[in-house]
Amino acid sequence: MIETRLLVYFLTIAQEETISKAAETLHITQSTLSKQMKDLEDQLGKTLFIRGKRKITLTEEGRYLQQRAREIVDLVSATEGALKKDAELLNGNIYFGCGETHHMSDITQCFKNLQQIYPQIHLHLYSGDHTVVMDRLDKGLLDIGLVVEPNFREGYDYYYIGRSDKSVLLMRQDDSLAQKTELQKEELKKLPLILSRQGFASPTDYELFGTSRSNLNIMATYNLINNMLFLVEQGLGYAVTLSCLLPPHHPTLTYRPIVPTLENKWYLVTHSHRLFSPTATRFLEELKNFFSAE
Repeated sequence: MIETRLLVYFLTIAQEETISKAAETLHITQSTLSKQMKDLEDQLGKTLFIRGKRKITLTEEGRYLQQRAREIVDLVSATEGALKKDAELLNGNIYFGCGETHHMSDITQCFKNLQQIYPQIHLHLYSGDHTVVMDRLDKGLLDIGLVVEPNFREGYDYYYIGRSDKSVLLMRQDDSLAQKTELQKEELKKLPLILSRQGFASPTDYELFGTSRSNLNIMATYNLINNMLFLVEQGLGYAVTLSCLLPPHHPTLTYRPIVPTLENKWYLVTHSHRLFSPTATRFLEELKNFFSAE
């Protein structure tokens, strides 16, 4: 079994790209670190590093181990933090995952309220779409997720926060469709579309268009919004997205509502059968109290 300490050493080398810098960061000698990594390669029976003259790079097996090692170290860190709590003062880490949404303003406000009472708590945010957030919840790397219109799964608890956002069509300001105040869903069928992989993951998601995926002109897909904006700016297509995700007063882009309106609801998600740390439990209570009060 691989020791967690060796995984930390391995990740440090991958980050620093030289044995000397990694050894300095870890406060151990270069010879000790080199031997530890040679032992790790022998234990796994794989070559993890390509040792160049100026820097060290990872092999394909090394990149795979890097991904897994990060998850393992994060999970160990989260577990240790939960177990080392002070009996009288709430402290420790909260791991929270979500996509891009302005509702994070309320989430962070709740954390601020809690941290003013318990200054020893720490929030770790992980950004990703629904698939990424659920995957990290599955692995125990997140305590709580915030997702839009989830595919409800057994083994998870969902809490509707009372917020929903409308689907809109994003386009260039100089586009002819920008002259309209709203767009009928029938008008979208012939347009080159840029769709969210999360928002259009199942056949029922295409009810917005009144047709199946095969009848649409889908020229690109995206998971987070920032890079998608460049596609629309280049005039490559029209993006179906949520109005809440768009940057205000964008210099070249605008959006128009799609009718009939499609509401997308936001949910807090937790694993039903995983024990929370006291810190994560208290934060979840704070969130539920905040949204229920509204």
